[in-house]
Amino acid sequence: MSSFELNGLTEFERDLMRVINETFPNEAKKFMRKQVNDVKTQAKRDTPDDTGFTKAHWKTATKGKRRSSVRLVESTVTNNAPLSHLNEHGHRISNQYGEYGFYPGVHMLEKAVIKKESEFAREVSAFIATALEELDL
Repeated sequence: MSSFELNGLTEFERDLMRVINETFPNEAKKFMRKQVNDVKTQAKRDTPDDTGFTKAHWKTATKGKRRSSVRLVESTVTNNAPLSHLNEHGHRISNQYGEYGFYPGVHMLEKAVIKKESEFAREVSAFIATALEELDL
């Protein structure tokens, strides 16, 4: 039976954790802000022009959270216009005489997220490569 031992892996792990914890918490937050702002910009572009109120109320938030041993960065994109969900998902059109149509949803945020997903993996890989360059690997 053969066996092998990996020496230096704990040093690599320690160096990577040091770089991430000391250098990259702010960089990770900047990275996530850029990603979430890209989604917000695309969602604004996809919002119909006749809904200027909805277009003006796209908001982003990025928070850094500290858990017991890990730092987490969380970002959200929201629209706090009161009727934005109706533009997103669609709604019935009716009056006192009954229903007479349906407004199909525009899916502004959904389209923006799908578009960003295709670019996200490439940008994360570039971010990780930058982190590994800090370790001179």
